[in-house]
Amino acid sequence: RMFITREYNPRGLYKVRIFDPIRKKFVIVKVDDRIPCKKGTHKPRFMSPNGNELWAIILEKAYAKFCGSYAALDGGFVLWGWHSFTGDNVFQMSKKNSHWVREDMVAVKDKKDKRACGFKKTKESYTAKQIWTLLRKYDKQKALMSASIGKMDYRETDGPSGEQMLKREGLVAGHAYSVIQAREVSEGPLGSGPTFKLLQLRNPWGTFEWKGAWSDKSKEWKKHPQIAKKLQFVDANDGAFWITFDDFVRVYTRVNV
Repeated sequence: RMFITREYNPRGLYKVRIFDPIRKKFVIVKVDDRIPCKKGTHKPRFMSPNGNELWAIILEKAYAKFCGSYAALDGGFVLWGWHSFTGDNVFQMSKKNSHWVREDMVAVKDKKDKRACGFKKTKESYTAKQIWTLLRKYDKQKALMSASIGKMDYRETDGPSGEQMLKREGLVAGHAYSVIQAREVSEGPLGSGPTFKLLQLRNPWGTFEWKGAWSDKSKEWKKHPQIAKKLQFVDANDGAFWITFDDFVRVYTRVNV
């Protein structure tokens, strides 16, 4: 829906539709197909497309034009991106002690930062049990979801956008993980036997996966082969992994919807 030009254009002109959170309406951004590449190569300088994938680098260029430069796309909030893709409502649920509080994203007018935004607390508060019910509900509705771990104070070892490596867990704080599925699965037929609440997450980097229970190399998969079969488990170094809901709410501090 973002693409007004949906086929390869020999003239090199492409029109992309982006929702402007400040003006609260869709705007049309026109770009050509001159893509910044690494010197002496045909490799795009910024994003890495899969093969001859064109739409992604055109979309990136449209955003660079909309926001002012490629540099203006560094880091940022997942929710701003989703809001500008769709125009839909976006919000986050943040862990505050034992409860999770809903916060709505609010765009902020800033001449220097097109993607400036803040978060407004609402009166909605949820227990961990209610969060699981919501994750299952949103998953069935095919909502876009991600999860992140709150950062500690800045350290010299932090990544380019402030990410922090958590060696014991194998995860990255200050970085968005896609929430792929929320599943409640039983070992036996028709809901009999032990039941597990499991989430499938993925790091878009393709690395830094969960190291605990139900991780790729975990003994749980051999111990519970029926669960592995039902979830179509594959051990692959692709950034995707499974984690119990209990571990998820212990480690992760925010869910974006």
